[in-house]
Amino acid sequence: MHSKITIVTSRRTDPSIEALLRDSLSDCYTKDSIWFHHGGANANLAELFGNAAKIFVTEDSAMMISESISSGKKVTTLFPASIDTPDRYSKHIQKYRDLNLIDSQSIKAELSLEEGKEIDQINLIREDLKRSIFTRIEI
Repeated sequence: MHSKITIVTSRRTDPSIEALLRDSLSDCYTKDSIWFHHGGANANLAELFGNAAKIFVTEDSAMMISESISSGKKVTTLFPASIDTPDRYSKHIQKYRDLNLIDSQSIKAELSLEEGKEIDQINLIREDLKRSIFTRIEI
């Protein structure tokens, strides 16, 4: 059994991605997680990050990533399997990776139930995402 994690999303997080994380990782995150589109708009990030052992933050907000890094804690950014971002932003995120300030984890878009997809396949993908995240916690 692993300890639970704290996840933070921002105003830039697509509400469907936030819902995907909330649903797929429902048994993994703490009550301290901040879901921007689910009432977390005015959270005290300094307090949250100060109490966290490791921070998981969506990769859609440079400000949230910077605040996470400034906490001095290990930071993993979460990003969709495919994303169209400006080159300048991609280079900015890559610089954080190159400096070992963050590591990154893909959020598999396949987690949503699509026509023709079996629920067992969806559950396997969810478990794979959970294992990958917990591996990063143990690093």
